Amino acid sequence: MRTRPGYATSPFFKLMISPLLSRDKFVIDRFLFVMVYLPKVKIKNSGHIYLIYYILFVWDVSGMLELIELTMYLKESFLLALTGVFQFNFSGLCTASRIFFLMYTLKNYFQSKFNISVYKITIDAGFTCPNRDGTKSTGGCIYCDPYGSGNGQFSKCISIEEQVENNKRFLKKRYNAEKYFLYFQAFTNTYAPVEKLKEIYDKGIAGGKDDILGIIIGTRPDCIDEEKLKLIASYYPEYEVWIEYGLQSIHQKTLDFINRQHSVDDYLKAVELTRKYPVKIATHIIAGLPYETRDHIMETVRFLVKHNKIDALKIHSLYIPKGSGLEKLYHQKKFDLMAMQEYIQTVVDILEIMPENMIIARLTGEIDKHHLVAPDWVLKKQKVLTGINEEMKNRGLKWGLGSDLD
Repeated sequence: MRTRPGYATSPFFKLMISPLLSRDKFVIDRFLFVMVYLPKVKIKNSGHIYLIYYILFVWDVSGMLELIELTMYLKESFLLALTGVFQFNFSGLCTASRIFFLMYTLKNYFQSKFNISVYKITIDAGFTCPNRDGTKSTGGCIYCDPYGSGNGQFSKCISIEEQVENNKRFLKKRYNAEKYFLYFQAFTNTYAPVEKLKEIYDKGIAGGKDDILGIIIGTRPDCIDEEKLKLIASYYPEYEVWIEYGLQSIHQKTLDFINRQHSVDDYLKAVELTRKYPVKIATHIIAGLPYETRDHIMETVRFLVKHNKIDALKIHSLYIPKGSGLEKLYHQKKFDLMAMQEYIQTVVDILEIMPENMIIARLTGEIDKHHLVAPDWVLKKQKVLTGINEEMKNRGLKWGLGSDLD
């Protein structure tokens, strides 16, 4: 008759205690954390635990422990967490994900407010800009691509309703999205008469039917007024409403060089006016603009923190799209691009002084590789996010300390 092996000699037991035999303090600490909180996670049977530990020691020990830890933080099932086991590097995946858990990101905000899976549907509604059409200038902002930082859907004769429907289908299939925010992104999305704006916004909402929770409108601070804000605010409270203002820098010399054709005063007036309405405000800044130092960037951030009138901040890394005004200057070697490590350090400088209630809506820029001239590192988003997390660890920082303020 075959006897059952003792618990202490079973493979499962050996797997369980292996981290404790490790000389890696990081692995031991993570293991103890997992063991303390393991009972709080729903596991259908012991086979699931065995599978986890089997994969843990066949693959990446510290990474798998991070995956389990992150899974418990986010209260997901282990089996869902394991779906990426054979495709991802655990440490990189989880380090990048932890950034978004520890910070107050837009995704966190959506999750805490709506408690469902919420994604943005980007819309190209066919607008232009006053620094493109000759009203203030031509050519647009020198860092902007021919599609106005959008997806070019309108130029392909794809209607607003079709864009919404196509995006819904994709996001539902890819991310199991449940509800959506309409994001009017390309060019200046308040640069039209009020009647035309209402027609455009209504088309987006109609395309989303009952699945739309809110509207996000990207615009310039010199393209807003009382009548337009009354229209935008009229969608509240049925929908949550956001306006994103592109500031980029508080330094007028920089604004002139990049052909923004608006002033910091225009921005302040727009924010003050918007604050009269039930509309949330996000502000865009760019790190690495030509001839700006880290001190210039931090002056812009301190300015925003001092006034503390916005709800969210979007931090973009400067990249050069094909067809932009910057492309020619870059090839002429008129300026230097920021290196990835310098960008990482600058972002952490920014995060250190942000108020804890400030939503961080973006940490780096994104662009399709086929449209990029330089730098190549902007295509490595996960590596950038991992670097930000590591830099915060190295400095011993907790996001939102509010230090280094005057």
